[in-house]
Amino acid sequence: MAYCGGERREDLAQRCPPQPRAARRERARALRRPRRRRARRGHHPPRRARHGDALPPLPHEGGARRRRARGRVRAACRSGRGRSGARRRLGRLHRLPRARARRARSQSRPQGRARCARPGRSARRGDAHSHAAAASPPDPARAGAGDAARGLRSRGPAARLLDRRSRHRPHCGRRARLLAPLPRPAARRAPRRGRHAAAPAAADPRPARANRVSDGRLTGRALWTVFAALMLGMFLAALDQTIVSTALPTIVGDLGGLNHLSWVVTSYLLASTVSTPLYGKLGDMMGRKPVFLAAILIFLAGSMLAGLSQSMGELIGFRALQGIGAGGLMVGAQAIIADIVPPRERGRYMGLIGSVFAVASVAGPLLGGFLVDNLSWRWVFYVNMPVGALAVLIVVTRLHLHTPPVRHRIDILGATVLSAGVTALIMLTTWGGNEYAWGSAPIVALGVVGVALLAVFVWWETRAAEPILPLSLFRSRVFSVANAMGFTIGMAMFGAIVFIPLYLQLVYGASPTSSGLRMLPLMAGLLAAAIASGRAISRIGRYKVFPVAGTAILVVGMYLLSLLRVGTAPWLASVYMLVVGVGIGLVMQVLVLVVQNDARPEEIGVATSTATFFRSVGGSFGVAVFGTIFASRLAGQLAHFPRSVTTRLGSGVHLNPAQARHLPAAIHADFLQAFAHALHGVFLWGMAMAAVPFVLSWLLKEVPLRTTLGQTAELSAEQAAAAATPDERLLATAPGRPRH
Repeated sequence: MAYCGGERREDLAQRCPPQPRAARRERARALRRPRRRRARRGHHPPRRARHGDALPPLPHEGGARRRRARGRVRAACRSGRGRSGARRRLGRLHRLPRARARRARSQSRPQGRARCARPGRSARRGDAHSHAAAASPPDPARAGAGDAARGLRSRGPAARLLDRRSRHRPHCGRRARLLAPLPRPAARRAPRRGRHAAAPAAADPRPARANRVSDGRLTGRALWTVFAALMLGMFLAALDQTIVSTALPTIVGDLGGLNHLSWVVTSYLLASTVSTPLYGKLGDMMGRKPVFLAAILIFLAGSMLAGLSQSMGELIGFRALQGIGAGGLMVGAQAIIADIVPPRERGRYMGLIGSVFAVASVAGPLLGGFLVDNLSWRWVFYVNMPVGALAVLIVVTRLHLHTPPVRHRIDILGATVLSAGVTALIMLTTWGGNEYAWGSAPIVALGVVGVALLAVFVWWETRAAEPILPLSLFRSRVFSVANAMGFTIGMAMFGAIVFIPLYLQLVYGASPTSSGLRMLPLMAGLLAAAIASGRAISRIGRYKVFPVAGTAILVVGMYLLSLLRVGTAPWLASVYMLVVGVGIGLVMQVLVLVVQNDARPEEIGVATSTATFFRSVGGSFGVAVFGTIFASRLAGQLAHFPRSVTTRLGSGVHLNPAQARHLPAAIHADFLQAFAHALHGVFLWGMAMAAVPFVLSWLLKEVPLRTTLGQTAELSAEQAAAAATPDERLLATAPGRPRH
């Protein structure tokens, strides 16, 4: 007894009796799918081919057998079995021979009965008119008739045919997306004529954002409005460094605390320097707009509380709060500019930012003296409120930046160690030679603690998940050289320029306000050079020549300042200051542009804050070093003076010009000669310090300035990943596939 499929053959024969052969053939013929007839010579398709309607055949993967094989490969990928081999086979299933793909793209077929073309299939003899229609130029009179009748925007017959294919035969649409060549921008087709003429395209109902182009950058009036708000924030941070100087005597008379007077300025500078690298990292993590707004609000809160202070201790604490906000204003403004302006066009804006510091250094003492004389010293801080409120309003309403929705971990330990180490070193430079002798125990302890904390910071940053200052940035020669130049230029610039007001007040008898006005040539040279270099960089796309020329001019300017004597004419001193200003203006803001152009888009904030941080720390060390040089040289010249006279005059940068003017005539003349001799040595050391960045500038590698925004590339990558189909994402993640 035989079995067939688990059933006895006798039972199967009784249930399914045999049929005649003719009946079986007829039944098979009825169930069989009708075969498409082959085209004959001169055969025409049912629909008349139209000019411009020819569509290249879509590549086919080889029929049902290949579709089934591809399904098995995808199932293997999903189940995890043989993932690499399956993906490799999947890539082969999608791949066409190069000659066949080229021939398939060159062929075309008229709009008619759409079906997927087989790879390598030659043209049929009766389809010559189809190729003629594809080769002939499109008739601009027959485009989008059906879409116009339905009120839809005309997209062309090729797009409509693809839509129908994708809707009725999904596998064809998927193959088209996977295997079609990359889209190329096509010129807009002219409107068709005749009864099928397309109606005018309706206006886009979505409101177009003014002064904004497709890649997200701001242009026109919107850009200048936002840029003005950023400059207002930076102007407030720079202004508060100098506006308090003329109000200090009045503040001491009202609040007392003469022994802690210097801390009103030191606390602000210390807090702003320490907070600079923190704001750069926070801006990269949380978005630059909210971090910049938080910095403005902190600064305004500190300004209001400083104006309401009732003791010197409160004023010092609230000035430190102001400094914390000021650090974010300086870094945030420059980082936001990097988000809205491409590097090639950023030079002109960086030049204007450099002019902000020049204007603030001159306007600060003048505005402070005016407010103290006409209102009260408290208005020195209250004046920040309306200006800051205007900046907040513009940033909130006009600035729109993309914030990546990524969760980050804040490196709290690294930020704490870095702040403590930098604070110890800045305190060393502030107290050394003034409060304590350089070899005293407090100064040595501060130096040891500062260096040890910075060493711990470097060790920790190599192990932190998200370091506050990625040490990998220093592997770039551009980044390392630019920051070394910023540190040495800060030493030469701040360390030497701080003695120019002393010279003007002692030799020419100028008041603090008048000495600020006499420094206008230096600020004018800085302003003109910064703006001119920025515009030139945007025009020619090169930047290396400006650091080289700027540092060379700065060396010459320092040498000219060393020629200042008691009898030097005021106009000649103005010329010397003009040369120094030109040298500083050519190089100061270019270094920020260099590090921003070299950094990756997600590290622009850290790169900007690092450049600002090194320049500020270099300035603090420069003031301390040159102050020590000046004090030691002046002490040697005043060795024959009575001890009571030298004690009353002070030393270093804290030399009291008012007391010097009340010396007897004979002693006063000798004192001026000793002062000029000490100043000569300071500027010579400044010239040697300025020669260091001049040498480093030749090592600066010139990287071509990008013409696109960093956030535009990030957005494009995110949008492409979001729009990819599952098949495209599977192919994109396959091993061995090239990544761009």
